Amino acid sequence: DEGAIERQAVRSSLGYLLTKVGEVKLPESMKPWIEDMEFYIPAITSPIVCGVNSVGERLTLCISQSFEDDAIVRGILRVCADNGLTASMQDEGIKVYDTLGLDAVKRV
Repeated sequence: DEGAIERQAVRSSLGYLLTKVGEVKLPESMKPWIEDMEFYIPAITSPIVCGVNSVGERLTLCISQSFEDDAIVRGILRVCADNGLTASMQDEGIKVYDTLGLDAVKRV
C-alpha cells in the first residue's frame, strides 16, 4: 500500500507533539458546571500527540496516537500511582478524522 509507506515515512521523521494549554480560565458562573475539559488533537502525522490542560485542581492529559497499543498510557498511569496521584484512563476507541490539509505535510 503506497499510502501506508508514505504515512510511515512521515511518522518516522516527526517526533511526538506535546501541547500545554495550561489552566483554562472560566467565568465564575460556569465553574460549578465544569469539572474538566480536554483539548483533543488528532495524531495524523505524529505517532503521539498530547494535550495538557487544567480546570481548577484537575489536570487532563489527552493522548491521541496513530497506533492501537496503550502501553504508554498505562506507563503514565503507573508513574502517577507510584507518586501518590489519582489518575484514570478513558479509551475513546478509534476515531477517523478529516485529513484536510494533510497533503501540506512534505512526504519523504
